[in-house]
Amino acid sequence: MATKRKPSPAGLDSQASLESFFQTVRYSNPFRSNRVSNVSLPISDEEGRTEPDDFIDVPTIHGKPYRRLQRVVRAVRDNGECLGVSLTGAAGVGKSHLLSRLCRWLEGENNGYFVFLHNVMVSAEQMPRHMLKSVVSVLAEGRLSYRDSALYRLVHNALKKVCRTHHLNSREVDEQQLRRAFNATLRQQLPSQGHLHSQVLDLLFHFFAQVNRHPTLNGETRDMVDAMVDWLSGDSISQEAANRIGVSIPEAKDEEEETLRLPDDQHIATVFSSLCTLAGMSDRVLMICLDQFDNLHADQVTALSNFLLGLFGHCRHLVMITSGITQTIQHFVESGTIPRAAWDRMGQTELALPQCTQREVSEMLIMRLENFRSKFEAVAELRPYFEREVLFPIAEKDFLERFESMVEIRPRIVLSWASDAWEQQQDLLDDLGETEWLRTWDCVPGETPSERGKKSGQTTEPKRGKEEVVPRPPIDLPAAIDKVVRDAITEGIADRREQSGNLPPDADNLTTLTERLLNVCTGREEYSLTKLKRSVPAKGKNVPYHLEVEERIAGKSTKALSGVAFVTTRNGASAFHALNRLLKVAKKLQHRILVTDEERAPLPQSTKCAEKYRELLALGTLQFRHIKLSFQQYVELDSLRSVMDEAGDLVVESAPGEFRPLTREEVIESLHRQRRLLKHPLLEELLCEPNAPSEPPPPPLPEDLIADTIRGHLAWRFSITTNAITEELLREECYRDFAFETLHSKVVGVSQRLALASEIEVREHRNGLLLMHAR
Repeated sequence: MATKRKPSPAGLDSQASLESFFQTVRYSNPFRSNRVSNVSLPISDEEGRTEPDDFIDVPTIHGKPYRRLQRVVRAVRDNGECLGVSLTGAAGVGKSHLLSRLCRWLEGENNGYFVFLHNVMVSAEQMPRHMLKSVVSVLAEGRLSYRDSALYRLVHNALKKVCRTHHLNSREVDEQQLRRAFNATLRQQLPSQGHLHSQVLDLLFHFFAQVNRHPTLNGETRDMVDAMVDWLSGDSISQEAANRIGVSIPEAKDEEEETLRLPDDQHIATVFSSLCTLAGMSDRVLMICLDQFDNLHADQVTALSNFLLGLFGHCRHLVMITSGITQTIQHFVESGTIPRAAWDRMGQTELALPQCTQREVSEMLIMRLENFRSKFEAVAELRPYFEREVLFPIAEKDFLERFESMVEIRPRIVLSWASDAWEQQQDLLDDLGETEWLRTWDCVPGETPSERGKKSGQTTEPKRGKEEVVPRPPIDLPAAIDKVVRDAITEGIADRREQSGNLPPDADNLTTLTERLLNVCTGREEYSLTKLKRSVPAKGKNVPYHLEVEERIAGKSTKALSGVAFVTTRNGASAFHALNRLLKVAKKLQHRILVTDEERAPLPQSTKCAEKYRELLALGTLQFRHIKLSFQQYVELDSLRSVMDEAGDLVVESAPGEFRPLTREEVIESLHRQRRLLKHPLLEELLCEPNAPSEPPPPPLPEDLIADTIRGHLAWRFSITTNAITEELLREECYRDFAFETLHSKVVGVSQRLALASEIEVREHRNGLLLMHAR
């Protein structure tokens, strides 16, 4: 794909024109995205009106499984059941897209609340707690605004139903009266609820009351509401915070750290049950989608399956969907990795997605182009092309030559082909220029589309002779794989930035991500890492550090030993004890490495914690290092891990016109070949001893392409985020060496300047901006 684009005229055309058409073809690609890792919902404006979005839905694709899932949800909603669904199929067949489609329907029709989890990546022992933390984090929507969160709506809708039942005016009822009605409803619906269940529901009521009373949370009120969410997430809180929020469970106390948290899986399941209870009170369901279930290791699968079995016994109004590759899920069941008793509940409804027909994928491509076509088909110079070619500027006959003979087709393969075909047109547009490209588009020499249309009786395009077909050069497979892997990492980062709640700060999660990435580097010549060991805590004890890393020292026969401790707690007492354990570790370490999530869970600044931190700093920079991860660097770890585990979802053009999935080994070799792991500050620290010299800074950022890309996308789309624009730009050669964070900051700046010039409108949106047409 060419990387240098012709500058576009200044300004964004609100009306379709030939100029804006060329701008759109050059700077956007409707087929670029071929994977789903989160759910995009229509965005509401300040008055609550829903803005149009660009979600593509082809009702004929997987229509029967989709309607079956809708019936499952309605049955659970109406009967108060708890049902497990297993959704399986080949890689790239559309499992994640179907789940995303179901989630949008669930939300849009007010049938319930969904949590879409894309890999639950922690140790087997922590699987239940991390799953709870992820679910609550998604419902609380990253803590940016509790008033807008699904957790707030969950309680609010239940209370509105309570008001209707007790004939109360929800706008005038006072808090005490509402509380009495709430308790009366619970006694009626849950006459045998336990002490913890009662406490959790009580806590959720107080969460709603505090947020409702103080829409703008700050100071002590904010701390109290945060403590409520921490407790519901399974995190530790101080005794003082527990007293303030009214939590009292004797067995929840951690004597070593002087903190409290949910002590075991049964207590964790009770929180899930309470959330489901509130959903049911408002005639809704809680739907949890565990996508990419097949990427978990065997011990993780067993632990999570056993926990889910317990949930099915605790909960009502719950739909639990697990999704994965057919063969892998079957192996889990047949080998006993998923215990039979658990599978009987998890797979109570089994849905296997078939591959698609040629007609279905053709409809998918047409739908992808619908906004583009509706924008430009009325332009006089373009009308003949759109009238004759439903896929213009891609030739329909090229699609038929590639796919007409195939009986079963994976949608992802088709989208990869279409994206490549679009990029070829971008190259031709740059090489030929606008006038010549349009005149000769897909024609035999000297013939225009209008001339072809005048040929009497001709209803199909003429076949080009073999002598007229210019063969494409052979594929440089390693370079092609590197591009696919690089783009997948960028796409993963952009997706995770859009759904920050899906990746809450979690020490065990960070440990697992780092461990998986380092495991593929152990013993390789280009890295200093020789041995990696995960610390296993004794019962009732905490480890001094989570990972033990051994590295060879360049030019020496000795080796360096490092202990890596991850601290993501907001609780000062927990952080103090974690720092103290790292300081007082008995084993001789050359390096003590502390890793924190600096944006979302920075090291608490309590007096005792600050004092212990100063003691660690006194060891000197050689013996102690604090790596402060930005949110961007956290999601980058998960994206790097994901691209390895989901290698089969990545498609490469292995020969001209031929596409196939990548293997895990090919992805890993690509990461090594691109030195991609060394670009992350945490991994670089653990793979180079001593640390490698810093790379020279990238050249200054060219800004012209940023504005052109924004204009190109908004010429036919309703809206786009700065994260998505950054993802698109990082595919270009001139931006390839820039970090996502660096380029995104520049995209935000350019977007704000375009907004000041009244070319576009911008709105704050999930770790970035939402860009829209100027009204």
